[in-house]
Amino acid sequence: FLRAGDRPEALRTFTEIAEFAPYNAFARGRLGDLLLTYGWAAEAYPQYQTLAALRPGDPMAQVRVALAALAAGREDEGLRTLRRAVESSGGDAAGRMLQSLLDGEVTRVATARPDDAAVRSWIRVARQLRVGREQRARDRLGLERMRVRVGMDDIPRRF
Repeated sequence: FLRAGDRPEALRTFTEIAEFAPYNAFARGRLGDLLLTYGWAAEAYPQYQTLAALRPGDPMAQVRVALAALAAGREDEGLRTLRRAVESSGGDAAGRMLQSLLDGEVTRVATARPDDAAVRSWIRVARQLRVGREQRARDRLGLERMRVRVGMDDIPRRF
C-alpha cells in the first residue's frame, strides 16, 4: 500500500493487523512509523512502547520510542530513552550513530530551552557518554596495536 501511495489504506491495514495480532512486532513498528509519518506522535508512542516490550534489548526499538516521545513534546522522557539506547548499544557504528542522534537531540532541546537546568544536565550526560565511548575506542585501538607490535594474537578479544 505504501508503494502505491495509499497511506490511509496502509494505516487501516496495519491498525487491523495490530488489533488481531497484538504480539506482531513488525506490525507494531510499521503502524508506529505510519502514525509518526502523519505527525501523530502521541498515537505512535504507545505502538513503539509495545514494540520495545516485544523486543527487549533492541536499541532500535528504544530509538523509535524516544523519537516519538521527542516529537510529542516529551523531551526529557525522549532523551532518557535515547540515552538508554546509546548505553545498551555496542561500540560499533550503530552505537556511534545513536550517540550522534543523542547529541543532535540534546542540542535541539538546548536551543529551544537555553535557561533550563535539566537541559544543561543532559548536555553533561551526552558529553560523558561520548567521552566514555571515545575512551573505550582508544583502549581497543591500543590493544590492537599492542597485538600487532608484540605479535600476541592470544590476547583475549573481549573489547
